[in-house]
Amino acid sequence: METELIAILGLQWGDEGKGKVINALKNEYEIGVRFQGGANAGHTVYKGEDKIILHQIPSAILCTEKEALITCGCVLDLEALINEIEELKKRNINPEGRLFIDERTPLVFDFHKEEDVLENEKKGKIGTTGKGIGPAYRDLIDRKQIKIGEFKNKDFAYRKFKNLWNWASEVIGSRFGRPVKPLDEVFEKHFSLFEKIKDFLTDGIIFLKEKEKQGKRILFEGAQGALLDILLGTYPYVTSSHTITGGILLSTGVPPWRIRRIIGVMKCYTTRVGEGPFPTEEKSEIGEILREKGQEFGATTGRPRRCGWLDLPLLKYAIRITGTTELVITKLDVLSGFKKVKVCTEYELEGRKIEFPPALSDELYRVKPVYKEFEGFEPDEKDKNLRKFLDFIEKETGTKITYISASKGEEIKKVS
Repeated sequence: METELIAILGLQWGDEGKGKVINALKNEYEIGVRFQGGANAGHTVYKGEDKIILHQIPSAILCTEKEALITCGCVLDLEALINEIEELKKRNINPEGRLFIDERTPLVFDFHKEEDVLENEKKGKIGTTGKGIGPAYRDLIDRKQIKIGEFKNKDFAYRKFKNLWNWASEVIGSRFGRPVKPLDEVFEKHFSLFEKIKDFLTDGIIFLKEKEKQGKRILFEGAQGALLDILLGTYPYVTSSHTITGGILLSTGVPPWRIRRIIGVMKCYTTRVGEGPFPTEEKSEIGEILREKGQEFGATTGRPRRCGWLDLPLLKYAIRITGTTELVITKLDVLSGFKKVKVCTEYELEGRKIEFPPALSDELYRVKPVYKEFEGFEPDEKDKNLRKFLDFIEKETGTKITYISASKGEEIKKVS
């Protein structure tokens, strides 16, 4: 019997409630895998009244009988990782022996974060988190990066780090007129951080291969959302990694036909953090109501999220590029109290109707959403108006809704 491989991905611009869904489905997997992104992500999970935010460690770590793997598709901030481990230990959650890090995983250094902040201030309008993610991925593509496993040999790591530090000095010095911290100071800091977590290292490809042989059920969890994918998202207002299903294959060695269950998580409305096109954004009182009721503030940055109605053209596009096989709709209670609920069903662009978003962001800025109105509803499957809303989404997307949920609490409800 083949091991079941499940992916849980966001279908909007992130913040859809993936962490909650991963936690709620904890009986359906034994290994949790984080396959992309870095400390710029935040999965929020409520354990009773306790709010836990995970930035780099897979949500599986919250279950003491599960194991968790960080793959080489991520970029790892060692300082942030150690802080996250300490926070877990304060809650009597010990990751030792259960958390594993692929030796191939690239690292984020202080100068990556410094450059990220300075670059965002200089050119503006992208709205990065300042966590160094973009510069770290750039150095990986430019073949300058350092993989965490290379720190096992201190002398070798130092030689590679010196080259990277020299590059960072040139970039930050020439572009911003700033010096970076001294070479030895930065290296020794990160080497000492590595010493604290070196026992977590493994060969991630072999790790997953062995777990599959053992028949372990494996879940791949995405950070951010499909519309932030570096290639297929609303470029350039995207993150620097592959947030869609293809990102799993790149960092794990898992062949594409093995992942047969792909759960797409979506809110019943739309939000995004930072800049970029947002056709259904409500800058009116409605947007404020959605923000306040949904507590739409970034888990990592605390920034207020932009809010608007559900956008079906973008949702259908996200389903296509992720291969989503089933939907989970979250935060249905946020729309309770509205007499009318709107859904964007298509766009108008230069006098013509289109059902999918245009390929380029400058064109997406120019579309005009066409709305369909629904009667207001309560977050109860027995509510006839909610059923009409859900049935419409299923019909338009061609994708079954399997679970629904409210904004807080651990539970998600199976849809009959």
